[in-house]
Amino acid sequence: MRFGILGSTRAWSDDGAEIPLGGPARRALLALLLARAGEPVSPGELMEELGTTAHRLQSQISRLRQVVEIAMEPGGYRLAARPDHVDAHRFLRLAAEGRCALDEGDAERAATLLREALDLWRGPAMADVGSPQSFAAHLEERRLEALADRIEADLRRD
Repeated sequence: MRFGILGSTRAWSDDGAEIPLGGPARRALLALLLARAGEPVSPGELMEELGTTAHRLQSQISRLRQVVEIAMEPGGYRLAARPDHVDAHRFLRLAAEGRCALDEGDAERAATLLREALDLWRGPAMADVGSPQSFAAHLEERRLEALADRIEADLRRD
């Protein structure tokens, strides 16, 4: 399964079919779990970020479990997804590799990696989460840096 939070929250099965996620509350919850893919997120943090109650959070978790695997651990809820299955984490990895290639003087490879990273974006980061997110702000900042790096790589190629 692959996930997207660089724009609206989306999920795709291994065969590429989009998986229906439900309403805005469920998509916002999934986006917060995807931001920390593979790590537990405490119920208190989720309730605060979503502005919801424990009962409503549990209800949304229960509904979300119908389409994705979520485990309850001592530290909180953990989505069973590797970071590289989430577009935001792939973007960060590719952007870092692109910058490294640029620093090493390989403008061709840098441009390719940075284009691939920037092509993952479909809109504002974590668009379904209503409150401002530090992870979303970090992603938007890295997006601008990757764009500047890609332009630099293109200029060095010519």
